[in-house]
Amino acid sequence: MEIYRERSHYNSSKLIWLWLAAAVLAVWLGEELHSVWTGRPSLLGIGYIVCFIGLLLWRYAIRYTYSLTKQQLVIRSHFLWLSRTFTVDLNSVESYSDQYVKKLFNRNGIKRYVYRYSSGDGNLIRIIVFHCKGERQAVLIKVQDCFMDELSRLLPGKYRETANQ
Repeated sequence: MEIYRERSHYNSSKLIWLWLAAAVLAVWLGEELHSVWTGRPSLLGIGYIVCFIGLLLWRYAIRYTYSLTKQQLVIRSHFLWLSRTFTVDLNSVESYSDQYVKKLFNRNGIKRYVYRYSSGDGNLIRIIVFHCKGERQAVLIKVQDCFMDELSRLLPGKYRETANQ
């Protein structure tokens, strides 16, 4: 049974970077098409354009749904008709933080972390540290304060780190 659900949403100021990147991509694509028409195709340039489009789709087009149940944090990523689920058992959560700070990774000895957020989302990046397969891992998400408050109610004995520590 779900206790709380939140969906990623786009912030208009964050989408300026998407439109800027799309404009650069359009100019670049025009240059590559011109070179193909003149008989000088550049496979490297075409490859870069394909990678650039893939990067933009990965960072902006994938939408996320964050759900909390009594036992799990469930993150679903949606792109077109494809969907993928990532779950974290709340019993395996070691700590969590309201703000993502790189020094927390170094201090906690986290070797593997997973991004589960859209770059167009205007919320802060949060970190949840958990144990999986005997090692410390982390998931980075962008959620509102209400989500973190609900998570803290579900994990009353867990350590909630702040950026100042």
